[in-house]
Amino acid sequence: NTFPSTHRALLRYLTEEQITHLLKHGEVRFSHNENLGVALYCPKQDGFIVLVTLNTHLGSYLYQQVGYWLLALTALCIVVVVMVSKLYTLRHIRSLDEAYQRERQFVHHASHELNNPLTAIQGECEIALMKPRSPQEYQESLGRIASEGQRMTQIIRQLLYLSAAMNDSEGGERSLVVWADFLRQFAPEGGRVQLTVEPEAQNESVMANPNLLKMAIDNIVRNALKYSSQSVTISLQKGAITIADRGIGIPTADLNYVAQPFYRASNTRSYQGHGVGMSLAVNILRLYGIEMRLHSHEGEGTVVTLRW
Repeated sequence: NTFPSTHRALLRYLTEEQITHLLKHGEVRFSHNENLGVALYCPKQDGFIVLVTLNTHLGSYLYQQVGYWLLALTALCIVVVVMVSKLYTLRHIRSLDEAYQRERQFVHHASHELNNPLTAIQGECEIALMKPRSPQEYQESLGRIASEGQRMTQIIRQLLYLSAAMNDSEGGERSLVVWADFLRQFAPEGGRVQLTVEPEAQNESVMANPNLLKMAIDNIVRNALKYSSQSVTISLQKGAITIADRGIGIPTADLNYVAQPFYRASNTRSYQGHGVGMSLAVNILRLYGIEMRLHSHEGEGTVVTLRW
């Protein structure tokens, strides 16, 4: 039983059957006008009844808002996925384009470099066959042909090494190379190359393929010796190697291009070479996270710095 005032208050929302069910079971769900509600009866202690109602329009509004938020979140996810996919695609397209342009440039320069000795060989053969010649003249002609053939073989070998270095992302089989021991092979006693090792750099090392690394350092040292008649110094410091000469130097206008395949500085025309060595060195060193920087002044010399 309930107090008359309580009973009258409940009748505003519940029927007699619902009030009876509430007092018997402690809970009843009901609808009143446009509201949905639940009534709870707690008989312990003094006993009290709680009614909670919710306007159906509010529920529809909340449901609608949740739907909008879900749509907005879905749209945002789609935009993010599209943007990430686009950036990823553009990056790979850019990499493919760079690889294509590099390969195209490589083929162009390679054909140009190989054309020179082939043209020389063909010309020498045509001249030798124009009329009968003495054995000595034929011998001289064959000597020039052999020299051009050797030059072409050297170019092809360098091209193969360069192509492998440009396209090999692994850098070959690696082992621990201790710089102090490794650099001694480039500075034999009595030679023009002098090696100095700073005390704190005695244990400097790198994980690399020793053969490829030797090829890279050897190309740099050979260039220093070729373009300088004085001594060349190799200095090993903490995290860096410097190879310095006091030779003809590199013109300022050529500094940004000397590492490109087949590029030769404007003041090296009288020196033998194909413009492959420095490009090969740069690409090999890059495989092992070593950055090469050039500092040079024409007529004063060149300093090559390797950092890792």
